[in-house]
Amino acid sequence: MNEVVKYNSQMNEVAFRRFTAEELNMFFLFCTKSKENHDQKITLTFEEIKKILNYKSRHIDRFVNGLEETYSKMLNLNIRLVSEDKMRIKRFNLFNYYEIFIDKKEIVIKTNQEFLYILNDLNSFFTRFEFDEFVKIKSTYSKAMYRLLKQYRIVGKYKISFEEFRRLLDVPDTYRISELDRRVFNQIKKELSNIFVGLNIEKVKKNGKVVAFVFTFQKETVPNKKSFL
Repeated sequence: MNEVVKYNSQMNEVAFRRFTAEELNMFFLFCTKSKENHDQKITLTFEEIKKILNYKSRHIDRFVNGLEETYSKMLNLNIRLVSEDKMRIKRFNLFNYYEIFIDKKEIVIKTNQEFLYILNDLNSFFTRFEFDEFVKIKSTYSKAMYRLLKQYRIVGKYKISFEEFRRLLDVPDTYRISELDRRVFNQIKKELSNIFVGLNIEKVKKNGKVVAFVFTFQKETVPNKKSFL
């Protein structure tokens, strides 16, 4: 599936807590299909999902349980939007419901109308990446960082506070800096250095305490606006 995933960068503020790598693949597969169809209700067959995600197991019960687990988590995802003047706050769930038809071997998912705006409004800031490239990344930490860095692919620099880093990557509060280096940053460098050339992670300290991280890498060149979109 040589697809390009594109969405308004406001979705990068969503924390995918306790999502597995496989579940994240399934989520962005659905986002891609929703965008393609410009529709609130999307139907995917079991075979289509398995083929795109390279799912190997032949056990139907295990597959259905995996779908239920994934889409149950998806129903709890929500996004918070704040107007430019800070006078209006909106929060909504991304999905309304899902329905699995075991006899037909297909799943139907209903998207919130507000979420379609996030998927289709590309007139402002947006994030763009290749779905196949995303699927090949195994670590959930690397997948989250991949999306965030892709938002700044033509800048080559991204700064994030320690607190926001923990929230967006779903990093346990118990992890100390040494554990972050070993369990998070080492994995990110291992999986993303070939994608983001020259990837470097700098720890920003204040009064001897780490308060933020700065990611720098070789920025992408954009030949023209049409190819950029």
